[in-house]
Amino acid sequence: MTFQIEDNVKVPSNKSGRGRAPKYPIHQLEIGQSFAIPNSQDVERDLTRLRGAVNNFRRNHHPERRFKVAVDDNGEPRVWRVEDREPGQNSSEGKLRQAKSGGSGESGGSNKSSGSTEAA
Repeated sequence: MTFQIEDNVKVPSNKSGRGRAPKYPIHQLEIGQSFAIPNSQDVERDLTRLRGAVNNFRRNHHPERRFKVAVDDNGEPRVWRVEDREPGQNSSEGKLRQAKSGGSGESGGSNKSSGSTEAA
């Protein structure tokens, strides 16, 4: 088989750079902003999908960004952008310190659980 080499052939463009546009506007959120899935037919399914999308976004693009995924006051699945993690701060560092100190994580009341899901 022989190939013909050509000049000046236009390269097709991808809108998102990876072949498809993002489904959710996670990348557009600034701290304090959020978006919801209105008229959700299956809230638990949509929460699971949002958590997966947030985790993929953080893993592939911005691990320092933090989000909260939960049901809002209107019963709709929602993603909030919350304050970013400090550079070098790692969720496993706190667990390591806690294990070494033998503490229960309730030192001074600073590690209380709110019972909600947070993708950090």
